[in-house]
Amino acid sequence: MIATSVEPVQTYRYRAMGFTDDITSCDLCGRDELKGTVRLVLTDPDGDTDGDVYAGVVCAAKANGCTAKVIRAEAKRTEDLATTIHRTWAEAHSKAREGYREDTRTRLGLPRNAFDLALPREERWPAWQAVQARVSADEEYQAQMSAWEAEHPEPVEGRPVVRLPRGA
Repeated sequence: MIATSVEPVQTYRYRAMGFTDDITSCDLCGRDELKGTVRLVLTDPDGDTDGDVYAGVVCAAKANGCTAKVIRAEAKRTEDLATTIHRTWAEAHSKAREGYREDTRTRLGLPRNAFDLALPREERWPAWQAVQARVSADEEYQAQMSAWEAEHPEPVEGRPVVRLPRGA
């Protein structure tokens, strides 16, 4: 009797990660002068990725064994997800920055807003810019913002910082 072991077949597939019109040639078939391409990422069964490939919609669909409509929908869904992730990060960054600015203005005894300045209207805006510049130059404020940004790195637009679930 011969002992044999059968390893499970690992299925890799391309994930459509978005569209670009910067690259107009298909890496799969070599066709040039396309209107645009779909950025594909080779994904293993665990969801780990390995490199980018740029392909026309039809080649991307053939590589995945689906229709062009499915590839377009997947690419759009991924782009929308990336946009949402970036927008969420930007809003959190803005709130953190304004919170640290408020704390710094309070610590330095500076006014909370331009209307707290007892100045004529035409002098208020330049004075407020000076207040904001003083806050931005404060070392403690800069340290707080640097720590926040180190803990919450900015996601790269168009490349979502999420791990896709299996089978998605």
